[in-house]
Amino acid sequence: MKNEKYKIEFLGWDSNFFGLKIGKIEFNKSLGVKELNNLKDLIFQSNLDLIYIFTDISFKPLSFLYKIGAELIDIQLNYKLHIPFDMEDMGNYIIVDESNVNKYVKKEELYKISEQIALTSRFSFDSRIKHEKLLELYRLIVDNSLNKTFGDGLIIDLNDDRKLRGFITFKTMYNYGRPFIIGVDPKYKGKGIGLKIYKQLLHYWHLKNIREVRTVASLKSIVALNFHPKLGFKVVKVNNVFHLWLKKL
Repeated sequence: MKNEKYKIEFLGWDSNFFGLKIGKIEFNKSLGVKELNNLKDLIFQSNLDLIYIFTDISFKPLSFLYKIGAELIDIQLNYKLHIPFDMEDMGNYIIVDESNVNKYVKKEELYKISEQIALTSRFSFDSRIKHEKLLELYRLIVDNSLNKTFGDGLIIDLNDDRKLRGFITFKTMYNYGRPFIIGVDPKYKGKGIGLKIYKQLLHYWHLKNIREVRTVASLKSIVALNFHPKLGFKVVKVNNVFHLWLKKL
């Protein structure tokens, strides 16, 4: 699904999970009238049910996207961090996967926190995504992190009574690290648990000679806006995220 300038990427995993035909398109510059008409034809001939549209924050004209029925779901901040060579030693920390998770924590505890994370995710801002499907998605992220089909496991934090306080999922790419979701039990929020877990992850990558970390966060998340700069992250790009539903539900 493309023309000489644009292409719609078919997202197989998303399509299978949601039971829809889903695609994604990105563009980083403003478009003229002819380009907009070509893009409109491409979209409406795609035979898709839903298209995620990512645009640079400076994209114009936004009115074009609203006119074709796209809804602004989120504004995402793309962050980057260079791990310092003198990274603080974080001592011992617990990394779990399918082989050892039951030794430390019940999966239901992980699911409970993941469901809290789901409520602030991009998909939670789309009223057409059913609530139970949203929770299922984040439980599946936990499962796929544990079995390593989507990630390298989880770093978890336990209290003195061995009760789960929080976790982070992550994946090590070829030359950089990518955190995915981080969550803290509501009882322990505001106590520095999230910051501690994130620093442990950075130390993990430091020991593996990974020097760069990339992640995204929602502009709607006050916690994320305060959290990432404390760790030294810098914003490198800002994207509008639109959902364009072509299927009538």
